[in-house]
Formats: sequence, structure tokens, C-alpha cells
Amino acid sequence: HFDSKTELLTIPLGSIHYKMKTTALHEIHVAKGAKMVDFAGYHMPMVYTSVKEEHHWVRKEVGLFDVSHMGLFRISGEQASQELQEVFSNDVNALSIGKAQYTLLLNEKGGIVDDLLLYRMAAKEYLAVVNAANISIDWNHIMASKATKAKWENLSDNWSILALQGPRSQEVMHRILEKSTSSLSNQNDCCPVTFSNGASGYVARTGYTGETGCEIMIPREATISLWGVLEKEHSLRFIGLGARDTLRLEAGLCLYGHDLNEKINPVEANLKWAIAKKRKEVGGFNGWEKIKNLLANGSEKIRVGIKPDGKVIARENTKIFSSDNNEIGFVT
Repeated sequence: HFDSKTELLTIPLGSIHYKMKTTALHEIHVAKGAKMVDFAGYHMPMVYTSVKEEHHWVRKEVGLFDVSHMGLFRISGEQASQELQEVFSNDVNALSIGKAQYTLLLNEKGGIVDDLLLYRMAAKEYLAVVNAANISIDWNHIMASKATKAKWENLSDNWSILALQGPRSQEVMHRILEKSTSSLSNQNDCCPVTFSNGASGYVARTGYTGETGCEIMIPREATISLWGVLEKEHSLRFIGLGARDTLRLEAGLCLYGHDLNEKINPVEANLKWAIAKKRKEVGGFNGWEKIKNLLANGSEKIRVGIKPDGKVIARENTKIFSSDNNEIGFVT
């Protein structure tokens, strides 16, 4: 039973009723025949046709991903930059207006609480997009540490995030804006925009498919109207989370909960580049003392890319052996 007033889907499991959250486009996904699954507490589209077909479509055309289950925080105020510098691993002070950076939220032991994208939309306004399963974990972790100087807003339940990915994504993007903008010319660009349906929001040139693309951040109540504009676009298809995962994997991008977790640090994860050079020298973020030692002495293990020989499937947690039959690792 879908209750549109509470935006919850109730599924009877014997005597148990499990409530999943839904995105603004939920009914459209169902109407288009998507295979729906529980993902991070949301009823999400896993696949529409086949993962392989959708994967290749994004590589050659343009696909639309509903990733509204992701978390969205807004950080603003006079002390925003200073506070973000204390919370995240990358150098926020090096982030100019209209640019995005990949960064990490770490615990006291240097473990990765989450990986995320941070956008500087204005001089004193930032957005952080965090992983869906970690929204409450991240928020509570931040609130318990440094988040007292800036204004933090959790927009997750009231905003949608849609990702246009593929070679034709820029062409589509510029047609759905009220006016085109040169602020979105390069990778990692971002800016506030007004869409052709009259809604105000944000657009960023980031993404997690390894393909050219834009992320649209828009108030939930304006999402259906924007879809009405998007559905007229030639060759635009909805793409499920299954292809999003294979596209990410093909591009060698990390997935939290698999390649990353609180017991894995940035050095082991081969993400030292997410700690800017200046931060490595002066520190100042949570977990810095542990990271400083790891940067100096290295780690006993490290995440690397592998390419199986032939059609062997490298399933998660499969052990990896060297040519002389010594166990040297496992598949994440």
C-alpha cells in the first residue's frame, strides 16, 4: 500500500509491516515496469530492462538515475568553511566557488565513516551529498564533533537528486535550464540554477558512473514537474541502480560498505588523494593523528584494481591467490 501523504510504502510481511521511504518519482518507476527493491530503506528501481542493456545505453546515449535516496546536507554561514575544514579530510579552503571535491568523513581512528561530494555553491554556502545508508550516521557523527559554528540543514527528505549520465547529458541539461550557463562547462563545476519548470535548485558536473554527466538537486515538490520536461527528451531512459553499480565498478570507483567502511582508512583504500597536500602537512581534521602515522609508514594492505583472466566472475569476498598459491587478498 502506497500512502502518498506520508510518502511511505507499507509491505505486509506476515504479521510485520515494514515501511520503506519512496522518492517523488516512485509511481513513475512502477508504471514503467521497474523491478523495485529495498535499498537503504527506500523502495528503489533496480532495473528496467537488463543491467547490461542499461549500462551500454549510458555509455553511448543518456540515462536518468533517480538517486533521491542519497543524503543532502546544506552548510552555510560565516564559519562554514572553517567548520568543514575541521570535519572533512580534503582542503575546503582550496575549493573555489562553483567547484566540487571528493572528500572523506573519518572517525578518531582514521576509519572512513563515509565518502562524499562537497559542493561550494556560494561564498558561504556548501552542499554535501552523502551515501543513502549513512545519512543518520554521518549527521550524528558530525553533530557530535564539530558542528556548532555553522548552520547545518539536513535536506535529505525534502529534496530530490537526479543524475543525467552519458555523452548526450550536457545537451539535455542545457535544454531543461531556464537559461544556459557557462558555469557548467567543466568536470566538478556546480552552480545554483532555475529550471524550465520554474523551480530553483542546483546542478553539478560530478557523478558516479565514470561518464560525462550532471546531477540535479531540486525540491521534492518540483520533481514531477521537471520529469514532465525530461520525458520529452529523445533517447532519454530511466536507468536502475544495478547499472549504476556496474558503471561505477567499470570506472574503478569505490562503493561505501564494500570497498570502504569504518575499519578501512584512506591509505588502505588508496584514497590518499582525498587528503589534500596541505592537509597532510598540517592536519586539523578528525582522525589526523592516525592518518599522519599511516602516511609516514604506509599500510600492510591496499585496495587495487584487478582484471580477471577470461570470463571468471570476481565475486565479493572471493579470496585472491598469487601464482605460487599464497593467499594475498580478497575481492571487495
